[in-house]
Amino acid sequence: MRLAHYATSLLAACAIISPLLAAPANAQQSTPAHAHLRHAADEFRGTPDGAGLLPTANAEAEIAHQHATLAGRDPLSLEGMQRHMPHVIHAIDPTKVEDGPGLGYGVLAAANGAARHTELAAASEGASDAIEAHAVHVATAARSAMSYADKAVELAENIQNAESAEVAAEMLAELTKLTDAILNGVDADGNGRIGWQEGEGGLSQAVTHMGLIKRAEGIGGESCEDPPQHPLGCVLPYSCSHRTHASGWPKPRLCPYSERHNRRATRYGSCDTSRSRSLVAILGAT
Repeated sequence: MRLAHYATSLLAACAIISPLLAAPANAQQSTPAHAHLRHAADEFRGTPDGAGLLPTANAEAEIAHQHATLAGRDPLSLEGMQRHMPHVIHAIDPTKVEDGPGLGYGVLAAANGAARHTELAAASEGASDAIEAHAVHVATAARSAMSYADKAVELAENIQNAESAEVAAEMLAELTKLTDAILNGVDADGNGRIGWQEGEGGLSQAVTHMGLIKRAEGIGGESCEDPPQHPLGCVLPYSCSHRTHASGWPKPRLCPYSERHNRRATRYGSCDTSRSRSLVAILGAT
C-alpha cells in the first residue's frame, strides 16, 4: 500500500516538473526577438501569401530587374524601352504606379520592413549577441538596397520622359546595373568583395546575415562552407550565400552579378567586376 502511494506521488511530481523543465526550451522558440525575425525572414501579415519581408523584397527586385533587362532588348526603340518603365517602378514602389506585373508590395516597403523588424529583434529584451551583431548587417544591407531602388525609380521616370532612344538607352544601361545592385550589392571599394556595409550591400547580403542569425539561434539556416568558385574562376565575395536557407528563402545566385552575368561569362569566357565598378561611378554621380 505504501509502495503504491509512493509511486502515485512520484508520478504526480513528474507531471508537475516535466513542463517546468521544458519551459525554457519552448520559451526560446517564442521570444520577442524571434517573433521579429520571423516577420523579416519567414512570414508577415500583409505581404503576398504572407511571405517574409526579405523574400518579398527579393521577389519584387527580381521583377524590376527583369523588366529593366527586357527594356534593353531593342535600344533603338524609344517606345519599347519606355513601355517597361512603369513595370520597373511598380515592382519597386507601387504607390507611384499602382498596376503592373509586381506583387503589389514593393521593394522599398519590403526592404524597409525587413530592416525595421531585424532592428526590433536586436532591441528586444534577451536578444543574443548574434542577433545584436548581425542585425546591423542585415539592416544596413537592406537599406543600401533601398538606396539603389530610389535611384532606379528616378532613372525609370527620366527614361519615361526621354525624347530620344539614344538618351533613353544610356540611362537604361545605368538602370539595369542599379536593379542588379538591389539584388546583389556592389563592390564599392573595388576590393573584389561585396560586403554588407552601407553603399555596398544588397538584398543578397541581407539574406546571408539573416541566415547566420537563424543558424546561431537554432531556428533555421544551414552551416556555412567555403564559398565555391565560379566555373570561370570568379570567387564569391561573401560566405554562405550559395546555400539554400531554411523557410523557403530564395537561393542567391552563383555569381554576385546575376544569372544573366553567369550566362554572359560562360559565353564570352570572362567574369570580371567591371559592371560593379562602373556602378560605383553611377551612384557617386547621382
